This record gives sequence, structure tokens and C-alpha cells, in this order.
Amino acid sequence: MDINRAKHCWESMQKALREQMGEAKYYWFKNLSVYSAEKSLLLLTHPDQFTAQHVNKIYKDSLLYAATAYFGMEFDEVIVTTPAEAVAILEKSRSNTFNPRYTFENFIVGASNRLAYAAALAVAESPGKEYNPLFIYGGAGLGKTHLITAIANYISVNSPDSVIEFSNSEKFTTEVVEAIQHRTMSEFKSRMKRVDVLFVDDVQFLANRVQTQVEFFNTFNELYLNEKQIVITSDRPPDEISALEERMRSRFKSGVVADISSPDFETRLAILSLKCQNEGIQCEMEALNLIAERVDSNIRELEGALSNCQLLAKVEKSPVITYSIARDAIKDFAHEPTGAPISARRIIDEVAAYFGVRSSDILSGKRSREVTVPRQMAIYLSREICYLSTTRLGEEFGRDHTTVMHSLKKAEEMLKDSRDFSQAAQELKQRLK
Repeated sequence: MDINRAKHCWESMQKALREQMGEAKYYWFKNLSVYSAEKSLLLLTHPDQFTAQHVNKIYKDSLLYAATAYFGMEFDEVIVTTPAEAVAILEKSRSNTFNPRYTFENFIVGASNRLAYAAALAVAESPGKEYNPLFIYGGAGLGKTHLITAIANYISVNSPDSVIEFSNSEKFTTEVVEAIQHRTMSEFKSRMKRVDVLFVDDVQFLANRVQTQVEFFNTFNELYLNEKQIVITSDRPPDEISALEERMRSRFKSGVVADISSPDFETRLAILSLKCQNEGIQCEMEALNLIAERVDSNIRELEGALSNCQLLAKVEKSPVITYSIARDAIKDFAHEPTGAPISARRIIDEVAAYFGVRSSDILSGKRSREVTVPRQMAIYLSREICYLSTTRLGEEFGRDHTTVMHSLKKAEEMLKDSRDFSQAAQELKQRLK
């Protein structure tokens, strides 16, 4: 990003931090300056080394999350340092192409990303042999960057002589334009021919760029015919990228097209648990459950919510993130119910009437399918509509934690596999509005 634009973005972010934190906490941020804003790194500087170290240690994750909104781009890392150290850090960042944090080992696999993970691992183990090209699509913050970087890290370790080109639509377009302007297209093409693995992120932005599409098509064909691996990411499938040449769309679909969707509850909980384990974060299980239940849009927001919890725990001098801390910390992240409050009891009564059973049956120990399916529906709707924690669900339905978790899992499976169950859930939601 251009430094002037980056400074403008940082000024807007500073104003927001000042309003949110108040003057006392904002003291740590008021003399921060943006040094560089590149895709991999947001580099901030402060003239005082102690202050820079303090902000870097305490507020790093919160800054990373906020920067995505105010800079309009995704950073892998935020570093706060002194101006004297900034040059060396930036040079080192540029020489390290791949973020070492992104590996297959720490990628949480769930129903939302299983196909993409399996294809990515196969590509990493045998680049150019199968699943070529690999096209991964999905919304922001769902793990596309993690997966493709994991491929690059795996190949760079196991095939260190491989030439890996990590690009995106903007970078590729810029290189094509500069090659045309400086009449160095032959050098550009020669460099691309030496590539063993080509990664192109956010390929949807190639739409409407005719000359860039032509050069990308030629590069694609050259690499493909020579059994070089091509990995592409997008926020949508090939058929939904407008103003894309049909021959390009056809090439994208000729290998494997895998999507990554929003993670389910179990995957979200596993992601949070792994992050706590890796970073030594002490967090009550009920607090983790609450975060996983309430923040369901994407992984980046999930980790941002956990960072907010860490920050509030430090402010309250609590060594552990408790349920009450989590509840207060994630109120700006979680999707709150609107309108008049709906109780679990009302949901139980509505579900019982819909399925033709008694409310007391749902709350009983009966295990026949005629009762278990309505019970699973009622537990699922109580979580979705009332935002109850698993502990509260257990209290309302007279079940232990394991049984509640099993019921939620079964309900989510039936929502995917059973049209009748899915339709019933929609109709009940309409009734309960």
C-alpha cells in the first residue's frame, strides 16, 4: 500500500482507538506512526523503545484485527518497533516470503474445509502431478491464506530447490503493466517460465483486465503443459467471476475446485482451543464455548474476539478468561438477538406442538426417535435464537454437557442431510419471530 494512503488509514484507526479506549489507554498509541503497510506486515514505530515494546507485547493482536477494517487489507502480522529498527525488520520481512505460522499441522480440519485441506495436502506432497490447478474459494478470514501458505512452506522444506512464485492479482497486474511500459515483457515471461509452483491470491480481481488476463492465460498454459503446479484462490467460484474470459474460466475448472465455508461450532471450538494451547492462554471451557457459539462468521473474527477477551482479562487483572469476561468482551462481535426476548421454554412448547409431542416428553429421559428429534431441534433453536451457553442449555433441558454437545452436533448434521429437518427448522424460526 502507498505510504500516504497508509498514513491516512492509520489516522482514522487512531481516532477510533481513542474513542474506544479513552485517554488513559490511548496514551500508548498517540505517538505511534505507520512505517510500512504491505500484505504480510503492518509496521508501526514509536520513538520510545519501552513504549514500542509494551504495545507490541500487550496490544499486538488487537491492532492486527482492527487494521483489517481500517486499512481494507489483511495483514499476517503487526510489529511495533522504533524507527531505528524498522528498516532491518522490513527487509527481513520482505526476504521471508512465507509466514511460518501457517502449516498443515496447525490447520483445524472440519466439515467446512475438509475437501480443500485434502487437496492442498496432496498438492504439497506431489506438486504438478494431480489436482492441477487447485482452485480454492471462500469468504474472507476462513483460512484460504493459511492453506496456500502451508503448501508453500511444505514444498520449500521438502523441495528446497523448487522455484515458488507467490503473487496476487494486483501484483501480477502491476508486473505486466511495468513490463509493457519498460518493454521488458520477454524478461517477465522468461522469469515466469522458471517457476515450479505458482500461487495467485484473489484471482477475482483479474476481471475486466484484458491484457493481464492474456498474459496470465499464457503463463498458466506454459506452466501447466510443463507439469508445474498452479494454486489459485478467490472469494467466489469460477462461474461467478464476472468479466472473465471463458477460456480462463475453463482452465480454472479443469483441476479441483474446493470451497471453504464458515466453520461449524465444533471447528470453531477446536480453533480456539488450539490457539489457547499454543499461546498459553488460560480460558475457562464455558468461556470458550460462549465465544464459539456467538462468533460464527469467520476465523479472523473468532481470533479477534479471543484477543479482546485477553485484553479485558488483563485490564481486570484476571489470570483466566472467565465466562463473564468473555461475555463482556465479545458483545461487539456476537450476533445479538433482536426484538422481544424468546425463552427456551417457549421454544420447547413450539417445537412440541410442531412435532405433535408433549413438552414434558422433550424434557424427559425418553430416547425414542419421536422424542429425540424434537429435543435436538429444541436444543439447537435455543442456542441459535436465545444464544444460550451449553451450561445453560443443560440446565434448561436437564442434560449434561456431553449430551447437549451431541444434540447440537446431530442437529447440525440433520440440517445438512435432511431436507425435512431443515424445513422444519426454518418454519419454527418463522413462528418464533
